[in-house]
Formats: sequence, structure tokens, C-alpha cells
Amino acid sequence: MAQHTTFPVYVISCAQDKARRARALASCAAFGLHVRLIKAVDARDGLTSLRPYRDLVAHQFWSQDQIKPGAFACFISHRLAWAALVDHDAPVALILEDDSRVVAVPRWDGISQLSFCNDRLLEWDHKVGGLHRVMSTSRAQFEGLAKAPGADGYILTQDAAKLLLEATDREGVRCGVDWYLMMMAAGLPKGQSYLSEVKSLRDMFGLRSPVLKAAASDHVMVRNDRAGPSSIEHAKTVPIAAFKDALV
Repeated sequence: MAQHTTFPVYVISCAQDKARRARALASCAAFGLHVRLIKAVDARDGLTSLRPYRDLVAHQFWSQDQIKPGAFACFISHRLAWAALVDHDAPVALILEDDSRVVAVPRWDGISQLSFCNDRLLEWDHKVGGLHRVMSTSRAQFEGLAKAPGADGYILTQDAAKLLLEATDREGVRCGVDWYLMMMAAGLPKGQSYLSEVKSLRDMFGLRSPVLKAAASDHVMVRNDRAGPSSIEHAKTVPIAAFKDALV
């Protein structure tokens, strides 16, 4: 049964993205939600802010020798939210990117360690018939849907945050954060998949069972604005070796 709780919202926001942050905070205020602001690592500020996380740069990113500093910074920013959830000793929190907004009172089922509640992931879930099928389906089934499941908004428990931190300590950052969460939720089963992202994940991680007890919410709580340029500059790639050297 879905629970109305007073769990906080962790809003991930880059310092310079004032307008985006204001919209996200206003949506939280409309529902009387308690907000903790997570200062995102911003690749637009140069490499200095990324140096503390050099050890998390893996030997490949999406099975390539190139990495997108913006995507890496985005992953680290979510990781900062996971660490804050552990440090603040909150049992559960809604993690929200600042280009998204809360559109319904957040509810948690009291069971799931990870509960996706953003519109992009729920569209996927409804189209393919459940999280467990996302990793073994065809690209055609995603016609007209967003290209990625999105980490726009998801509810995470403290124990799940600990598991994610431990896993990324071991594995490093090897893909985008939204696909990493999807893999931790749905696993990587046997069988053919026509999603190139899933093939790359299997190449990197091999077959694996779900790590987290996860679910998709039965209703949308978070919507992405899908407007304006990305603050993490996904389009720019650099050689991983050069990237790591620059972080020394």
C-alpha cells in the first residue's frame, strides 16, 4: 500500500542553473515538501571539481575508450545525493534533478528499495509490460518514447543508497546513471535484446540478477521539463586516458 510520508526531496542542481532550480523548488513547495539541495558537480566549471572522483573513472565508458565529462559529472552528482541520504540518516528520499518538477504528492510503497516515479520511466514500463522486460525487448517497442529511462526522479531507501555506493566503489562509473539504475533494478538477463545500451551493459558487466528490490510507481510523481540545453553537455567526449591524466 502506498504511503504518504514526510520523506525529504533531494534536489540535484548545478550552482549556475538558477532558473531550473527555482522551478524545481517551487514544485516542491507547492506540496509542502522538505527539500535538501545537493550541489551538483558541474563539468562546465572545468576539471577541478572532478578531481576528487578520479578513482571512479573506469577503463571504459559505454564499452568505449571515450568518456563524456558531463555524463560522468551527472553520475557523481547522483552519487552525492546517495551519500547525503546515508549521512543524513533518512530512511527514504525522493531524488529529483532540477530540470524536473514534482506533480503529485510523493508516495512510497514501503517495500521497494528503488521506486521509479518519473514520466519517462513509467512510459517505458507501461509500454513493455514491467521493469523486468525492459532489458530484453526490441527498439521498435520504444517508438515515440524517450531514448533513456531517465533519472529525473526516483524514490530511494537508505539501504539502497549504501548498496549503490558500494557497487560504484567497486565498479567505477562505466555508463550513464539512468541506465545504471535500470540495470540495478532489472538485472541483465539472458536472451537477445535489440537495445544497444543493454548490449553494452552486458559487455561491461556480464549477466546479472537485479541488485535492488525495485518497482515502478503506479502514477507519475515527477515530470521532466524536456526543454532547454542540457547542463551536463552530453555531446562532448574525450579520451578516457587523457581525462584521467588531466584529473591528477
